[in-house]
Amino acid sequence: MASKISKAFSAMVSKAPSGFIYMLSAVESAISDSYEIVIVIDDGHENTEKLLSTLRKHYIPNKVVIVKENSKEKGERLSYVAPFTEALGTIDGKPTAYVCKNYACEKPVTDVKAFEDLLGKL
Repeated sequence: MASKISKAFSAMVSKAPSGFIYMLSAVESAISDSYEIVIVIDDGHENTEKLLSTLRKHYIPNKVVIVKENSKEKGERLSYVAPFTEALGTIDGKPTAYVCKNYACEKPVTDVKAFEDLLGKL
Protein backbone atom coordinates (compact mmCIF):
# COMPACT_ATOMS: atom_id res chain seq x y z
CA MET A 1 0.00 0.00 0.00
CA ALA A 2 2.82 2.41 0.90
CA SER A 3 4.52 1.66 -2.41
CA LYS A 4 1.32 2.39 -4.33
CA ILE A 5 0.83 5.69 -2.49
CA SER A 6 4.42 6.71 -3.20
CA LYS A 7 4.01 5.96 -6.90
CA ALA A 8 0.68 7.80 -7.08
CA PHE A 9 2.23 11.00 -5.68
CA SER A 10 5.66 10.69 -7.34
CA ALA A 11 5.04 13.36 -10.01
CA MET A 12 3.93 15.94 -7.44
CA VAL A 13 6.78 15.02 -5.08
CA SER A 14 9.36 15.48 -7.82
CA LYS A 15 8.01 18.99 -8.56
CA ALA A 16 7.90 20.16 -4.93
CA PRO A 17 9.82 17.76 -2.64
CA SER A 18 9.83 20.17 0.30
CA GLY A 19 6.03 19.95 0.40
CA PHE A 20 6.22 16.21 1.04
CA ILE A 21 8.77 15.97 3.84
CA TYR A 22 6.82 13.44 5.90
CA MET A 23 6.05 11.29 2.88
CA LEU A 24 9.72 11.28 1.88
CA SER A 25 10.68 10.36 5.44
CA ALA A 26 8.26 7.44 5.32
CA VAL A 27 9.71 6.24 2.01
CA GLU A 28 13.22 6.50 3.43
CA SER A 29 12.17 4.50 6.48
CA ALA A 30 10.71 1.82 4.24
CA ILE A 31 13.82 1.39 2.08
CA SER A 32 16.71 2.13 4.47
CA ASP A 33 18.29 0.36 7.39
CA SER A 34 17.07 1.29 10.83
CA TYR A 35 19.11 1.54 14.00
CA GLU A 36 18.37 1.13 17.67
CA ILE A 37 20.66 3.19 19.88
CA VAL A 38 20.42 2.26 23.53
CA ILE A 39 22.16 4.26 26.23
CA VAL A 40 22.13 2.55 29.60
CA ILE A 41 22.63 4.92 32.50
CA ASP A 42 23.03 5.01 36.25
CA ASP A 43 21.54 8.09 37.87
CA GLY A 44 23.76 11.14 38.02
CA HIS A 45 26.83 10.01 36.07
CA GLU A 46 28.53 12.95 34.36
CA ASN A 47 29.21 11.05 31.12
CA THR A 48 25.48 10.54 30.42
CA GLU A 49 25.00 14.01 29.00
CA LYS A 50 28.22 13.73 26.98
CA LEU A 51 26.95 10.57 25.25
CA LEU A 52 23.54 12.12 24.57
CA SER A 53 25.13 15.32 23.28
CA THR A 54 27.33 13.29 20.93
CA LEU A 55 24.26 11.48 19.61
CA ARG A 56 22.44 14.77 18.95
CA LYS A 57 25.27 15.92 16.67
CA HIS A 58 24.56 13.18 14.15
CA TYR A 59 21.76 13.05 11.61
CA ILE A 60 20.59 9.47 11.61
CA PRO A 61 17.05 9.55 10.23
CA ASN A 62 16.08 5.94 10.86
CA LYS A 63 17.04 5.62 14.47
CA VAL A 64 15.19 4.79 17.62
CA VAL A 65 16.84 6.10 20.77
CA ILE A 66 16.23 4.34 24.05
CA VAL A 67 17.63 5.54 27.35
CA LYS A 68 17.52 2.66 29.82
CA GLU A 69 17.93 3.33 33.52
CA ASN A 70 20.02 0.61 35.08
CA SER A 71 17.63 -0.01 37.98
CA LYS A 72 15.90 -3.38 38.13
CA GLU A 73 12.35 -2.00 38.28
CA LYS A 74 12.70 0.45 35.40
CA GLY A 75 14.75 -2.01 33.34
CA GLU A 76 12.03 -4.64 33.68
CA ARG A 77 9.37 -2.19 32.48
CA LEU A 78 11.45 -1.32 29.43
CA SER A 79 12.22 -4.94 28.59
CA TYR A 80 8.48 -5.61 28.53
CA VAL A 81 8.18 -3.15 25.63
CA ALA A 82 11.62 -3.74 24.07
CA PRO A 83 12.70 -7.28 25.04
CA PHE A 84 16.09 -7.01 23.35
CA THR A 85 17.16 -4.42 25.95
CA GLU A 86 16.85 -6.84 28.86
CA ALA A 87 20.47 -8.02 28.71
CA LEU A 88 21.95 -4.56 28.13
CA GLY A 89 23.64 -2.93 31.10
CA THR A 90 26.36 -0.50 32.10
CA ILE A 91 30.04 -1.39 32.03
CA ASP A 92 31.98 -0.59 35.20
CA GLY A 93 29.10 1.65 36.35
CA LYS A 94 29.65 4.01 33.39
CA PRO A 95 26.90 5.06 30.99
CA THR A 96 27.13 2.60 28.12
CA ALA A 97 26.03 3.04 24.51
CA TYR A 98 24.84 0.21 22.28
CA VAL A 99 24.43 0.79 18.55
CA CYS A 100 22.23 -1.92 17.07
CA LYS A 101 20.89 -2.80 13.64
CA ASN A 102 18.04 -5.29 13.39
CA TYR A 103 18.47 -5.98 17.12
CA ALA A 104 22.12 -7.08 16.71
CA CYS A 105 24.41 -4.72 18.60
CA GLU A 106 27.97 -3.60 18.03
CA LYS A 107 30.38 -3.92 20.94
CA PRO A 108 29.13 -1.53 23.67
CA VAL A 109 31.15 1.60 24.39
CA THR A 110 31.53 3.89 27.39
CA ASP A 111 33.95 6.35 25.82
CA VAL A 112 32.56 9.41 24.01
CA LYS A 113 35.18 9.21 21.22
CA ALA A 114 34.43 5.52 20.59
CA PHE A 115 30.71 6.35 20.47
CA GLU A 116 31.41 9.18 18.01
CA ASP A 117 33.34 6.73 15.82
CA LEU A 118 30.47 4.22 15.86
CA LEU A 119 27.93 6.85 14.91
CA GLY A 120 30.17 8.11 12.12
CA LYS A 121 29.94 4.69 10.44
CA LEU A 122 26.13 4.77 10.17
